[in-house]
Amino acid sequence: MTNQKVFKPYIIFALLMFCASFIYAQEEEFFEEDDSVTNVFNYGMLVNVQTTETVRKGAFELRILHRFGELDLTDFKSSVVDEFLGFDGSANIRFGFHFGISDNFQIGIGRTKISKVFDFEGKYKLIKQKEFGGTPFSATLYFNTAVSTRSFPEVGPNEFFDDLETPFEYKFSHRFTYNMQFLVSRKFSDKFSLELNPGILVKN
Repeated sequence: MTNQKVFKPYIIFALLMFCASFIYAQEEEFFEEDDSVTNVFNYGMLVNVQTTETVRKGAFELRILHRFGELDLTDFKSSVVDEFLGFDGSANIRFGFHFGISDNFQIGIGRTKISKVFDFEGKYKLIKQKEFGGTPFSATLYFNTAVSTRSFPEVGPNEFFDDLETPFEYKFSHRFTYNMQFLVSRKFSDKFSLELNPGILVKN
């Protein structure tokens, strides 16, 4: 039987991905001069999920996302000394650098271990939640373009494009992935914020 490898851009709609976080009050004020609510979330990301927050104007942020490797808790030397609690055997790691062009707009670049991916992102805060009779929520647009730099795997003799006649071959466009999210959040109190993250992912 002939093996077929179909490469089409596919779109994943994350229409009902909710992200709720309990956030404890800080000493700083939560309102700007125009009654805009600040610190809906403490940071621009919550675990692996984007939030509506952006980096402040002129601020530079280094963000490291790390997925630990396996640990053998029965072997202290192996897990703590040799593998440094899983850091040395990381399953995946990403370094990201972000800069605030303005208080509402940031840009960034990152590099991920798996697939040796470089990504470029932009994040713009469209709407700010108001405290007194204004907009009841915050909204931010996020866009990311990623390109894989790893070598393409070998293509077998029985792999074709969709027409089942043209032999398949990798193209430069197959290295790209696009991700866009429309983030909507509301700060209900100093300890609780809720966010909705609808998004589109396109992978070649």
